[in-house]
Amino acid sequence: MKIGYIGLGVMGAGMVHNLIDAGHDVYIHDLDRDRGAEFESRGATWADSIAELGRESAVVFTSLPGPVQMRAVGIDEGGLVGSMAPGSAWFDLTTNSPATVREVHAAAAERGVQVLDAPVSGRPAGARSGKLAIYIGGDVGVYDQHRELLDTIGDRVMYVGGIGSGNIAKLAHNCASISIRAAIAEVMSLGVKAGMEPDTLWAAMRQGAIGRARTFDSIGKRYLQQAYEPPSFALALADKDLRLALELADELDVPMSVARTAQQDYREALDRGWGGKDSQSPMQLQNERGRRRHPAVGRPGRQGARGGVTVSDEELNDDSLGRRVLTELMGETYLREKDAKRNSFNDVLHDYSADVCFGRVWSREGIDRKQRSILNIAILTAMNRPNQLKNHVEGALNNGCTPAELKEVLLQTAVYCGLPAATDAFRVAEGVLRERGLID
Repeated sequence: MKIGYIGLGVMGAGMVHNLIDAGHDVYIHDLDRDRGAEFESRGATWADSIAELGRESAVVFTSLPGPVQMRAVGIDEGGLVGSMAPGSAWFDLTTNSPATVREVHAAAAERGVQVLDAPVSGRPAGARSGKLAIYIGGDVGVYDQHRELLDTIGDRVMYVGGIGSGNIAKLAHNCASISIRAAIAEVMSLGVKAGMEPDTLWAAMRQGAIGRARTFDSIGKRYLQQAYEPPSFALALADKDLRLALELADELDVPMSVARTAQQDYREALDRGWGGKDSQSPMQLQNERGRRRHPAVGRPGRQGARGGVTVSDEELNDDSLGRRVLTELMGETYLREKDAKRNSFNDVLHDYSADVCFGRVWSREGIDRKQRSILNIAILTAMNRPNQLKNHVEGALNNGCTPAELKEVLLQTAVYCGLPAATDAFRVAEGVLRERGLID
């Protein structure tokens, strides 16, 4: 099989060497003609144009500076989309814009060419040694067909979802890395200005509970599972430590923008009464702001027939999915109270409610959770079911519904359902809002 590779920079060079080492017939192209010499000496074939490389290759890899270059290589005149044969595949290794990748993917699909985004995570040494993570987004069948080829250039190749998902994963990873470094810079500057030697401070930090752990390990056990009780480190205690650190920063006039942003979330979480929950619980606030499905539910699945990303078949068959969604919507206390009512006779009904109503319906992509909450509130008000309405008002607030929006939903429902039902609904909603301190 003939392989094409465009972009012979510090990352691309290592990957091309690995493709040649594996015995593939490799065609190469780069804006800098001189870069091709070392590969030609090893048996690679130089293509004088992008179009020539596209015509000759069954699979093409591109490793480019960014979205502008990828789009030009793909859909400009003489680009890959117009030259590659139907049925061929293009893996773009560039760290790219998901929107650009989807645009090029759509243009290529019209000509029967499959584009997959495949950004890599690693350094030039890893590119040469084959120690790279590669996040693949696109058609899963094409991924499966070429998995062995992908293993030639990376040791951690993973399918993460529909087209664009590869770059979503890569950008999230890099954004986390950059933000963590900013936080480390803040605390190091604080410690040094407070009188510590940098090496000693760094060594001390490395021996702490977080310093000894891999950065993301504890996140999977708490945040992704929404398992904030019982706490490993209570929010109230963590807030005290953060407050003391920022007081020290104030004394020394050290700016701490990242830490102060975190403190804002801590204070909001404490205002909600989460002090006894784990110190990761304020992360839930960002989920609400994003008004998206929680990562535990929204992990990339395989691309559905209508496009976009769906929950995977494995997740839909996972009997814990519904319970995770139910916890996110209603809270852990609600789930515990619900479980307390289970017995050997009604357990099948509880399972049906969790697995089907929440695991399958609430996990669908058609409308977001906030919209589903508003629909439920309108329906329960119309049916005059105040006992159930309280839980759904709680869930709507958790999903980003504001008191003003809640009021308008209830008022609109009153127009068609009458004042008695609406009066009961307003009473229930008012009680929830008072408990949360959202109205006087």
